[in-house]
Amino acid sequence: MTARVTRPTVALLLAVLLSAHIGSPEIFFEGTAGPYQIRVVILPPQVIPGRASVTIETETSLSQVTVVPYRYDLGLNGAPAGEVVKPTSTPGRYATEVWLTTLGSYAIRIQLDGPQGQGVAVIPVPALANARQPMPPLLGVTLALLAVALVWSLADITKGATTAGALPFGEQPDDQAIRAGQRVWNKTLGLGGLCLAGFAVWWGLTDQVFQKLIYRPAGFSAELVADSLGPALHFRIDPTTARGRVWRGLTQEHGHLMHLFLVRQGDLGAMAHLHPSRLDVLNFQSYAPRLPPGRYSVFADVVHVDGFAETLIGSLDLPRGSVAARKATDSTAVDDAAWVDSDSTVLGDEMKLEWQSVPRGVTQRQEVALRFVARQRDGKPVELEPYLGMAGHLIVLREDRSVFVHLHPGGTVSPAAQQRLSESAGIAPAGHEMTDMSAGALEFRYAFPQPGRYRLWLQVRVGGRIHTKAFDVPVSAAGSPG
Repeated sequence: MTARVTRPTVALLLAVLLSAHIGSPEIFFEGTAGPYQIRVVILPPQVIPGRASVTIETETSLSQVTVVPYRYDLGLNGAPAGEVVKPTSTPGRYATEVWLTTLGSYAIRIQLDGPQGQGVAVIPVPALANARQPMPPLLGVTLALLAVALVWSLADITKGATTAGALPFGEQPDDQAIRAGQRVWNKTLGLGGLCLAGFAVWWGLTDQVFQKLIYRPAGFSAELVADSLGPALHFRIDPTTARGRVWRGLTQEHGHLMHLFLVRQGDLGAMAHLHPSRLDVLNFQSYAPRLPPGRYSVFADVVHVDGFAETLIGSLDLPRGSVAARKATDSTAVDDAAWVDSDSTVLGDEMKLEWQSVPRGVTQRQEVALRFVARQRDGKPVELEPYLGMAGHLIVLREDRSVFVHLHPGGTVSPAAQQRLSESAGIAPAGHEMTDMSAGALEFRYAFPQPGRYRLWLQVRVGGRIHTKAFDVPVSAAGSPG
C-alpha cells in the first residue's frame, strides 16, 4: 500500500509519429542470417497500405535474396509470395520495396542463398498510420474541375439523347422534344450534383475514420509516492487513450517488462535507466533514484506479446529533497538500473570512456558509425561485461526531446520483438552482431533524422558496475556545410 507524498504535474500522452522510438523512422539491424553477416535498413511507410523500403548489405557474394512481409497473427501462411530482390549497382547491396497492407505487427523475412547455404533473418516492422497525407491544392482543384466537367458532359449527353436521339438523320427536334431534353438535362445535372455532394461527405467521413487510426501510444502517467523503503516512482498505463492498435499484454525484453528512462528537461544533465516492477497489468513501480530536482521527460520502452515494440512517454516533476530519504541510491542496483546526474563519467579515476573516433560533419539522415572505447588510464582497453544481454546501450535524445532512440550494437531492433515474430513463423531468431568485449570497443550505426543538438548516453558494465557517460553530437541539416 503506498501513500502519496506529492502529486506532481504529469504530462500524459503526446501524439508521436513512430512506435518503438520517438521521431526516428528508420530501422537498423546488424547481425547474422545463418552463416552470413548482414546489415539491414528499413524505412516503414507513413500510411497503411504503404510500401516499406528495404536495403540489405552483405560482404558475401549471394546467388539470391528473397524478402516477404508477414503479420504476427497470420505468420507465413497468410503472407504473399516471396519477392526476389535485385542487386544494386553497389556490390553486396540489395534494395526493394514491400507492401504492408493492413495495420498490425509485421516482420520482414529475409532469406539469403549463397555458397554457405541458406540464411534467414526476421526484422520486426510496425505497420502503423503515422501521418495524414494532405492533398496538394492544385491536385484538389484539378479533380474538382474534372468532376464538374464530367457531370456537365453527362447532362449534355442525356439531353442530346432525349431531344434528338430517336429522330431520323437530319430532322430537327420540335419544341416539345427540346423542352423534354432540357428537363432531362436539369435532372441529370441535379442528380450529378447530389452525387458529388455525397462523395464529398463520404470523403470527409473516411478522412475522419482514418484520423482515428493514426497511431498514438497508450497514456502514461508518473507520480512520486512513498513506500516502506522511502520515495518511489509509480507509473500507470492508460490504454483507453491509445489509437491505431489494440493494447496487448507485454513480454520481457532483456529480463524486464519495462525499460524506463528519466531525462531532466532543459540542460539534459541527469538521466536514469530504470526497470520498474509490475504491480498489476497496468501499474508499475520503481524506487526513486537520487536525481537533482527538476522536470523530467519519461520514456518507457515496452514490447507486446505480438512483437510490437513501442515507447510510452510522459513527464514527472521531482521537487527539491523529494528523494533524499531513499537509501538505495547506488547506481549498482541489483535490477541493473543506472543513473547519472552530471556530464562526467562514473568510471572512476582508473578508467575512462571516450570516443574512439569523434564524428565530424554529421548531417541528418546520413548513416554514421558511432564508435566508443573504454580504456585504462594507461591507454589499454578495458574488457566489457554483458549488460542486459548486450555489450552496451546507447540512448540518443535530441535537445527538444522530439527524437528518442535506445540503440544496441546490433541496431534499433528489439530482440524480444524479433523473437516473438520469429516464433510466430516457426523461424529461429537471427543473431545480433556480437562485439569483442575484450577490446573495450563499441560501435553503433545510426542516422540522425533531424538537425540539432543531440545528447548520447553510453552505458556499459565493467567490474560488475554499470557506468554511464554522456556525449554531445551536433547534427547539421542536409545540404548545409555542417
